Amino acid sequence: MTKVSIIERLVEHPFIPHSALKNAHAQTLAGHFIPRRFRMVDRRPEPRVFDTAPGVRVLTHCSWQEDRLSKATLILV
Repeated sequence: MTKVSIIERLVEHPFIPHSALKNAHAQTLAGHFIPRRFRMVDRRPEPRVFDTAPGVRVLTHCSWQEDRLSKATLILV
């Protein structure tokens, strides 16, 4: 089994929003009000500091997947 990059996967299966959620603001609100379909991880987020530029540090609260070293990590700022 070969690894497929995220970009290749997005090209093959692009994100197409529901017709009622074409507006980005509606998507943001829906993310808050519509219940998730997957089980939430019952773990406390791990605080971690990232150096993003000389003299600049960002404190994050990470919720890792199991076996996090073999999974991709996405950082949203």
